[in-house]
Amino acid sequence: MNKLFNNKKLFSLFLCGFILLSSLIEGAEQDKKESKAIAFLPPQGWRLADKISLPKHVLVMVVGKGAHEYPPSINLGYDHFNGTIKEYLKIIKDINASQGCILKELGTINTKAGTATLCQFDEKTPWGEVRQMHAILLKEGKAYILTASALKEEFSKFHQDFFKSFETLHFATEASP
Repeated sequence: MNKLFNNKKLFSLFLCGFILLSSLIEGAEQDKKESKAIAFLPPQGWRLADKISLPKHVLVMVVGKGAHEYPPSINLGYDHFNGTIKEYLKIIKDINASQGCILKELGTINTKAGTATLCQFDEKTPWGEVRQMHAILLKEGKAYILTASALKEEFSKFHQDFFKSFETLHFATEASP
């Protein structure tokens, strides 16, 4: 085996990245209107969720380990949208309000794919109160949504991992027409 892969952690990170990128490219090919594959780097040691169990608009999800039954996770999804970020956030705020959640705008974050808008909300679940933070990026008729989720009481434990992954959001390759 190549000397580069003698280190098990390095090999594991390479394999996870390869699987993640392959999954994202596959998702982009399934959506004929998708012009680019988009990706992010997950925190080290997190595992891929089974793609079959994900909604169609979610390209990939990674799951970490928390202290409780509800694990921290990051998922990358998309929505077709031809409008402004202000218009998109209004739609999202209205949806959240109808479900009893208040969406808070937190500003922006620079990603490798461009400047994304940060927002978050808390919701009550059977596992306890869950905090979700979104980095939303509008490009070429798509809203790309990178969502980090954890129990509210554990969110600060994963805060740095979430932000590091948000910053790595990037367009990987041009998909074929």
